[in-house]
Amino acid sequence: MISSVLMLCGEGVIRDCETNHVSVFNILEQISSQTFPMLISKIAVLNILSKDDEDMDETTLFLRFACNKNELMKLPIRVKFGGKERTRSIYQIDGLVIPEPGKFGFQLLDKEDRMIAQYDINVNITQDVTIKEIGKPEEDQ
Repeated sequence: MISSVLMLCGEGVIRDCETNHVSVFNILEQISSQTFPMLISKIAVLNILSKDDEDMDETTLFLRFACNKNELMKLPIRVKFGGKERTRSIYQIDGLVIPEPGKFGFQLLDKEDRMIAQYDINVNITQDVTIKEIGKPEEDQ
């Protein structure tokens, strides 16, 4: 049975081609917006998966997007283990629309719709807009 070792979402995920190390930057735990629906121009999802010996080396899983338990999208993804016990899948989603505040979730599902992994982001509505100049020490502002 395929299982999840780790699932994270951030602004970006980079795999170094020389070392094969993975870096996730700006991990998303919470997002705020004044208006809804809101657009996230780019988001990346990292999954580290493991499999049992009897599992297929290549399979189709599904990445599901849900907002407050309402399914927005469910897309198939190919996962290849390459003869190994573990693999990573990294996907970038461009132009993701979140329709309303609440809980926005990514779920990785198998063909029978069983959940392998889940990552939730709290989406809040904010009333205040703050403007802060960056690049100067606090006392100069």
